[in-house]
Amino acid sequence: MPEYAFLDDDGRFGAIWYDDGSDITVFLPHADQEIQKSSLEFWRERYEYVGKPEDKLSFPPEIHAAALAASLVNSYINMSTIKPLVRPRGSFHPRVWRGIPPKHMLDEGYNGLPRDPTEDHIYLESTLAASSLLEELTGLFRTITPAPANDTAYGHRVRELLILACTEVEAAWRGIYTANRTSTKNSYSTKEYVKLMPLLKLDEWVVRLKDHPSYPDITPFIGWDDADGMTTKSLSWYADYNAIKHNRENEFPKASMGSLIKAMAAVHVLQIAQWGPELFQRFHGNRYSAFETFKTPIYGPEEQYIVPSVGLYPKIKTPFFG
Repeated sequence: MPEYAFLDDDGRFGAIWYDDGSDITVFLPHADQEIQKSSLEFWRERYEYVGKPEDKLSFPPEIHAAALAASLVNSYINMSTIKPLVRPRGSFHPRVWRGIPPKHMLDEGYNGLPRDPTEDHIYLESTLAASSLLEELTGLFRTITPAPANDTAYGHRVRELLILACTEVEAAWRGIYTANRTSTKNSYSTKEYVKLMPLLKLDEWVVRLKDHPSYPDITPFIGWDDADGMTTKSLSWYADYNAIKHNRENEFPKASMGSLIKAMAAVHVLQIAQWGPELFQRFHGNRYSAFETFKTPIYGPEEQYIVPSVGLYPKIKTPFFG
């Protein structure tokens, strides 16, 4: 069965699939009726062409029939964006966001990641834990202003929050990694967790402190290296956490504001890399964060999950690591 994804002229996501020309389905998640039906007969009766003249010979008639059906609900397919799906409809990697971020506060964007109601507690507990930590960071800012000049400031409260932030990072790493494996073991290390880098594109997320625009942009996972002996050392804030956790008496200065801010930024990034950047937006997830997401990885329409809420077929969890 041919399966394609696309963006329309407004940048909204959609998909097309069909067995043959007698039953063509157009998935438009932004429309009131997200499933539109068409056929070659419907198209030929009208023989209307929607698109650029040069596209006429570039796509099969089924695509043109789908474009006509979409146009009837004011969605005009950008033919240059049509690509075959990367994974079959219904298939998704658990706790790994694929989507198109909202363009503005009232835009829905697209987030095709389904959540199993039996696992809602994971979402609720992880997002609540992250928000609680990020509120603590904001409280600390009333005592120490976040500024590059203060990045070397250290103290017991900073150490406590750095340890809490990094253990929350570890919880997220473990949860995502084990959800994407068919077998598990008792313990893991950064040698395994670094494999999440390409899956979540962790080094492409950039965040900013909401109320402190003069503080530099933060990319907490930039430079994370999978080379032997570097999976911990290459994350400076995480290496500092290990040092002050195991040897406070000699390593106390590493409990610094700079490391804490990066660790908390990592908490923020791991949440949105799982559930979507709309998590911390007021009119969407509405969870609290001291940060705002400045840049997200770009996922093409062909990379999106397609699990329509109308339940046309079963949802299939597909562990990334097998």
